[in-house]
Amino acid sequence: MANLPSWLVESRENALKTQEWNNLTTNIYDAVDQHLAQSHVQYFTDLSDAEKSLVLERAAKSLKGTTNGGPTPYDNLNKRVSDLLDKGVNNDVSRSLMTDDPLETKTDIILNKVCEGIIALLRKWPDQKYKLHAFLNQSLPQPVRFVGWNLYLSNINYRQKFINDLGNNPRSVLSPMDAEIQRNCDSLVRTLPVATDMIDSKGNMSAMKAILSYYHSMFSNKRDLVDSEYYYVIPIVLSHNPPLSR
Repeated sequence: MANLPSWLVESRENALKTQEWNNLTTNIYDAVDQHLAQSHVQYFTDLSDAEKSLVLERAAKSLKGTTNGGPTPYDNLNKRVSDLLDKGVNNDVSRSLMTDDPLETKTDIILNKVCEGIIALLRKWPDQKYKLHAFLNQSLPQPVRFVGWNLYLSNINYRQKFINDLGNNPRSVLSPMDAEIQRNCDSLVRTLPVATDMIDSKGNMSAMKAILSYYHSMFSNKRDLVDSEYYYVIPIVLSHNPPLSR
C-alpha cells in the first residue's frame, strides 16, 4: 500500500479485522462454491482468469440483495468502512493539530486529507476511476479535478502521436492559422468571468493556444474554430495542478 496516506492504510488494516469483513468474505466463499457446483467445476483454481473474474462478479452481485429488504453483508461492511475512514482521518488531523499550528480550519484540513487520499487511490488504481463521485455539498478540489480529468480525457495514442509529430517536425503541430488562433484566444478570454485567471498567466494562455493550434492542425478542411471549441479548452487548462506558470 505504498504511497497511500498512513490514515488510509490504517483504516484498511482495521477494516480487514472487522466482523463485517469476515461475514462478507464468508458469504462470498459460499456463493462462489455454489456457482462452482452449478457449473460442475470442482476447484476454483481450475478456472481461467476470465472465468474467475466472472464467478466472483456473479457471487458479489448475489450478495447485494436480501429477501427481507434488510442490510446485506456488503451494506454492513460499507457502513463499517465509512466509519473507520471517518475515524481515521479525524484522528490523523487531531494528531497534526497537536504538533502544528495551521492557519486552516479543522474542516479544511480534513477535506485536504480526503483529497490526498482520493488522489493517491486514483493514481494507484486508475482503472477504478469510474468510482470517483462528486463531493456532496463541496466543490471538487482542484487536485482531484486534475487527476480525474486526466484519467478520463487522456489518450495515450494521441499523446504519443503529438510527441512524434513534435519530434519529427515541430511546425506540424501548429495550425496554419496559429497567429489568428492566438488573437482569438486573447479577445475571447477577456469577455469571460475567468478572464483574470487566464490573462494573468502566460502559461495558461500559451497552453490554450497550443492545444487549439494542434487540434486545428489535424483538420482536413481547415475550417475556422467555433467559440465553443475555445470554451472547452479553458476548464481543462484551469484544472491543471500545479497551476501553470504566470
